[in-house]
Amino acid sequence: MGTSVLLLNGCNLFTPGDEVLKTGQRNVSIKSIKEGQDIFSYIQEIHGVYDQTLNRQILGAANDYKEGDETLHVAAANNQSRLLARKLLGNTKIRDLNAHKSIKMISKN
Repeated sequence: MGTSVLLLNGCNLFTPGDEVLKTGQRNVSIKSIKEGQDIFSYIQEIHGVYDQTLNRQILGAANDYKEGDETLHVAAANNQSRLLARKLLGNTKIRDLNAHKSIKMISKN
Protein backbone atom coordinates (compact mmCIF):
# COMPACT_ATOMS: atom_id res chain seq x y z
CA MET A 1 0.00 0.00 0.00
CA GLY A 2 2.84 2.44 0.79
CA THR A 3 4.21 2.26 -2.75
CA SER A 4 0.70 2.72 -4.13
CA VAL A 5 0.38 5.95 -2.19
CA LEU A 6 3.72 7.17 -3.57
CA LEU A 7 2.72 6.13 -7.05
CA LEU A 8 -0.65 7.85 -6.94
CA ASN A 9 0.52 11.00 -5.14
CA GLY A 10 0.25 13.64 -7.82
CA CYS A 11 1.13 11.31 -10.67
CA ASN A 12 -0.62 11.03 -14.00
CA LEU A 13 -0.72 7.26 -14.34
CA PHE A 14 -2.13 7.21 -17.82
CA THR A 15 1.12 7.62 -19.67
CA PRO A 16 1.15 7.68 -23.46
CA GLY A 17 2.48 4.55 -25.13
CA ASP A 18 5.66 6.32 -26.22
CA GLU A 19 6.56 6.92 -22.57
CA VAL A 20 6.54 3.23 -21.72
CA LEU A 21 9.97 1.76 -21.02
CA LYS A 22 12.21 2.31 -24.01
CA THR A 23 12.39 -1.45 -24.56
CA GLY A 24 8.90 -1.21 -26.10
CA GLN A 25 7.56 -3.67 -23.56
CA ARG A 26 4.31 -2.98 -21.81
CA ASN A 27 5.68 -4.52 -18.62
CA VAL A 28 8.59 -3.29 -16.52
CA SER A 29 11.67 -5.41 -17.11
CA ILE A 30 14.68 -4.88 -14.85
CA LYS A 31 17.57 -7.15 -15.79
CA SER A 32 20.12 -6.20 -13.13
CA ILE A 33 21.04 -3.54 -10.60
CA LYS A 34 24.21 -2.63 -8.78
CA GLU A 35 24.70 -3.41 -5.10
CA GLY A 36 23.06 -0.68 -3.00
CA GLN A 37 21.66 1.13 -6.06
CA ASP A 38 18.55 3.25 -5.49
CA ILE A 39 15.76 4.22 -7.88
CA PHE A 40 17.31 7.55 -8.84
CA SER A 41 20.80 6.24 -9.61
CA TYR A 42 19.23 3.40 -11.63
CA ILE A 43 17.15 5.89 -13.66
CA GLN A 44 20.25 8.07 -14.14
CA GLU A 45 22.17 5.05 -15.40
CA ILE A 46 19.40 3.95 -17.80
CA HIS A 47 18.31 7.36 -19.16
CA GLY A 48 21.07 9.78 -18.22
CA VAL A 49 18.51 12.11 -16.62
CA TYR A 50 15.62 11.77 -14.21
CA ASP A 51 12.59 10.18 -15.88
CA GLN A 52 9.26 10.47 -14.04
CA THR A 53 7.65 7.75 -16.17
CA LEU A 54 10.36 5.21 -15.37
CA ASN A 55 10.16 6.20 -11.70
CA ARG A 56 6.41 5.41 -11.70
CA GLN A 57 7.01 2.15 -13.52
CA ILE A 58 9.62 0.98 -11.01
CA LEU A 59 7.37 1.90 -8.07
CA GLY A 60 4.48 0.03 -9.67
CA ALA A 61 6.61 -3.00 -10.48
CA ALA A 62 7.69 -3.23 -6.83
CA ASN A 63 4.08 -3.87 -5.80
CA ASP A 64 2.30 -7.20 -5.93
CA TYR A 65 0.50 -7.65 -9.25
CA LYS A 66 -3.00 -6.20 -9.40
CA GLU A 67 -5.56 -6.02 -12.17
CA GLY A 68 -4.94 -2.95 -14.24
CA ASP A 69 -1.16 -2.84 -13.73
CA GLU A 70 -0.52 -3.83 -17.35
CA THR A 71 -2.95 -1.19 -18.60
CA LEU A 72 -1.06 1.43 -16.60
CA HIS A 73 2.31 0.03 -17.80
CA VAL A 74 3.51 -0.57 -14.24
CA ALA A 75 3.36 -4.38 -14.07
CA ALA A 76 6.63 -6.21 -13.47
CA ALA A 77 7.52 -8.39 -16.46
CA ASN A 78 8.46 -11.26 -14.14
CA ASN A 79 9.27 -12.10 -10.53
CA GLN A 80 12.96 -11.17 -10.95
CA SER A 81 11.99 -7.68 -12.14
CA ARG A 82 9.63 -7.32 -9.17
CA LEU A 83 12.35 -8.35 -6.72
CA LEU A 84 14.88 -5.96 -8.29
CA ALA A 85 12.34 -3.11 -8.24
CA ARG A 86 11.78 -3.82 -4.54
CA LYS A 87 15.54 -3.71 -3.92
CA LEU A 88 15.78 -0.36 -5.71
CA LEU A 89 12.91 0.98 -3.62
CA GLY A 90 14.40 -0.44 -0.43
CA ASN A 91 17.71 1.31 -1.17
CA THR A 92 16.00 4.66 -1.80
CA LYS A 93 15.94 7.15 1.06
CA ILE A 94 12.69 8.95 1.87
CA ARG A 95 14.49 12.30 1.78
CA ASP A 96 15.50 11.58 -1.83
CA LEU A 97 11.88 10.78 -2.73
CA ASN A 98 10.80 14.05 -1.12
CA ALA A 99 13.54 16.00 -2.89
CA HIS A 100 12.41 14.77 -6.31
CA LYS A 101 8.81 15.58 -5.47
CA SER A 102 9.88 19.13 -4.49
CA ILE A 103 11.79 19.58 -7.75
CA LYS A 104 8.73 18.50 -9.71
CA MET A 105 6.49 20.94 -7.79
CA ILE A 106 8.94 23.84 -8.25
CA SER A 107 9.20 23.27 -11.99
CA LYS A 108 5.41 23.50 -12.39
CA ASN A 109 5.25 27.02 -10.91
